[in-house]
Amino acid sequence: MNYKKTVFNFLFFTLFFLTMFFLSLYLYDPLQIFHQPIGREATFHPKMRLQAAGIINNYDYDSVILGTSVLENTSSDEANKLFDKKYLNLSIGGSSFYERQIVLKSILNKKNNVKQVIFSFDSVYLIQATEREDIPVNSYAYLYDGWKINDFKAYLNKDSIYCLFKFSTSKKCIGFDVPYNTPKSWHHIEKYRARFGGLENWIQHKEDPQIEGSLRDIRHAAYKIIRNQTALKTSVKDKVLQAKQYVDDYFLNLVKKHTQTEFIVIFPPYSRIRFAIWAQTNKEYYEVHKAIVKYMSEKDDELSNLKVFAFENEEFLDNIAQYKDLTHYEKGINSWMLRSVKNEYGRLDSKNLPHYFQSIDEKNLNFDLLLLQNQIDFAIKYSRTR
Repeated sequence: MNYKKTVFNFLFFTLFFLTMFFLSLYLYDPLQIFHQPIGREATFHPKMRLQAAGIINNYDYDSVILGTSVLENTSSDEANKLFDKKYLNLSIGGSSFYERQIVLKSILNKKNNVKQVIFSFDSVYLIQATEREDIPVNSYAYLYDGWKINDFKAYLNKDSIYCLFKFSTSKKCIGFDVPYNTPKSWHHIEKYRARFGGLENWIQHKEDPQIEGSLRDIRHAAYKIIRNQTALKTSVKDKVLQAKQYVDDYFLNLVKKHTQTEFIVIFPPYSRIRFAIWAQTNKEYYEVHKAIVKYMSEKDDELSNLKVFAFENEEFLDNIAQYKDLTHYEKGINSWMLRSVKNEYGRLDSKNLPHYFQSIDEKNLNFDLLLLQNQIDFAIKYSRTR
């Protein structure tokens, strides 16, 4: 009898402890996976691959912005006013199409009335990127599989348990008090703001990894041009087919399945320097890029719920002052793109594509990368003498 009683007590207290533990996790719920905050203001975790699940589960919306860092500064409030919708900005910095389709599937399956999706067509299709080595998909994908019980896995780690035992409201535990309309906006952060304004500001921050990488890309491009190492060495036919398959698998299949939702594709307006480097010294990338632009413009014609926009022919791409590196642009450009989409300015189709390609080829091939490299060399030398 004593043995049975001991076993019963052990099982009872184990079950009681586990029940209280998971109930405490449920109530604390810093990522808002199960509910909006109880007894505190809403805060949002910077790791959007995890945080997006809570926003999807517990906030009111009928449309989403799902881009990378190039759309993180896009205001959902501004989109609401322009399109008369209830937008969420769930952009995930550094995300591939593969990663975003996990989130997008969850959104489209949860809500039958998703009206619009704004999706940035970042250049990851050039390499058919899937998951990042530093952020494996299995560390967050379970949050979007439709099963609630396994969502507790997000909190079964020492950091989350430490926060739970203290019911901490520190930023490390519950995230930041950031604007709901742009939860991952980075434009106000001083270390990023300081890099806008022109080449001199780039040079002042040349040790920053993004600037260091940008300057290295420019230097390598100039090296190739000087040594006449710019020819396209092999056919890109297979690369184009692979890129199209990637786009089909992780984006267009959802467009075709969810015909009641309007999908708005935006090819990000990277700096002219980035496109010029591709056009002049990495022609494989440039040809695959143009092939995907063409492919999507054809899909714009074919699919009634798809609109495709590209702005590579715009003059502001030449203004380095509006970029903090080769790809990331001023917040005002995000607003301008929303208005452009509203007015259908920059929309591509099979009819205007030839003129668009003629324009971008002229701009990208005529941009003087050697002059830019000379300006960089002079600016660096000048900065050392001051």
